[in-house]
Amino acid sequence: MSGITDAVFRNLGFRVAPGTDRVRANASPLGPEIDGILPDEPRDSYVSSAEAFESVLSQGETPAREVLREAGMEDPLEITPEVESSAAELVERHQPQDQMETAILFMQATMPPESTFLISTDVPLTEEQINGDQPLSPTVRTGIALSLEDGNLGITPNDDLESPVRSEGGAFSGTNTGNLTPTELLRLSPQRRIARCLEYAFVLCSWFRSVGMEADIVREPHHAYVVVNIEGANYRIDPARGVFTRTNAAPMTERQAIAMHYCNEGEALVAQRRYGEAVSTLTISTELDPFAFQTWQGLGQALRGMGSIDDAIDCYARALDLETSPALLREAVDVFYPRLAEVDGRIRTARAVQRVAERVAAAERTGSTPSQEDLAFLAQYTEEERLADTAIMSHYQDIIRDNPALNQALMARMGEETGN
Repeated sequence: MSGITDAVFRNLGFRVAPGTDRVRANASPLGPEIDGILPDEPRDSYVSSAEAFESVLSQGETPAREVLREAGMEDPLEITPEVESSAAELVERHQPQDQMETAILFMQATMPPESTFLISTDVPLTEEQINGDQPLSPTVRTGIALSLEDGNLGITPNDDLESPVRSEGGAFSGTNTGNLTPTELLRLSPQRRIARCLEYAFVLCSWFRSVGMEADIVREPHHAYVVVNIEGANYRIDPARGVFTRTNAAPMTERQAIAMHYCNEGEALVAQRRYGEAVSTLTISTELDPFAFQTWQGLGQALRGMGSIDDAIDCYARALDLETSPALLREAVDVFYPRLAEVDGRIRTARAVQRVAERVAAAERTGSTPSQEDLAFLAQYTEEERLADTAIMSHYQDIIRDNPALNQALMARMGEETGN
């Protein structure tokens, strides 16, 4: 399809016509946030993939900060007075002489007080070396974090999504942030400061930018850290793993980083069973970055928690367009299979109703009185319900056809259920 994958089109809100170079504007369960980028063709018409993609490009990309402003959400990378003053005070206190000393100072201030970390300024450390599975080169040295008295932030590594700091509002009474921004974290007392890897990365990224250094965020599977440019070379500054090292890793765009922040926030809100807030947060994240499978997965979890199973299934289908890991497949099947069986059962009922309806109609044509049993059976399933279930099943069949891995997983689950 013009060099563009089917998954890209599906994640932009189009339905791909199998075996063709045609796509159709496809109604999104998420409403205008996604519908807004669809072409103006009638909903049931197909257009060429080139036309469709061009229509998306011509819309332009709404700036991330404008998206946040319209949604009334904070920019986690904003250089606020709290961010600027905390970095300036640290620099004023310790007087680093160059960018390298500044970067090491910021690492010392965000590591747990007086803990140690690895410093490699000549070559990147491997994951095996970081994990202690390979010996370190002689040039690797050990850094020591500052004490609280010397300006350490006192951050404790904490991945607990239901921690009271997050679930009870953290820095602001009566609010729930889920994922702490740098400003929210800095407003906490040192004794209450906690961070996941992405929260560490945002604090450092904001600090570096506040002192005029170039910094961005890198995303790896299940981890994130800040990368900062020091005199033309990139360094990984990673308090969550205790690593300061050269790196060749490519950072995310700022838009992707902000989307990841709100993906993590949505994940925390789902863990806290705040499903309505999670749906709002994760919907914004999909608008910022529609190609992060974790966000579609989280949105599916939130919608499932609200009981919106059909919309949840659509979100899992979008996630599976981007990633087919065994864990994601199992989760999707757990949602999809019972609903598929439920709708299939109702459609079987509809067929039985149709047969009874034909029998009742035949009795009326001959002047006979239909049986009360037949009339009662007809009353349990309306034509509107039959049409709705048929449409849902057709939509499910489209999803299964477009996701071979899901189809295989559903067949495996059916085999487990039936013993075949």
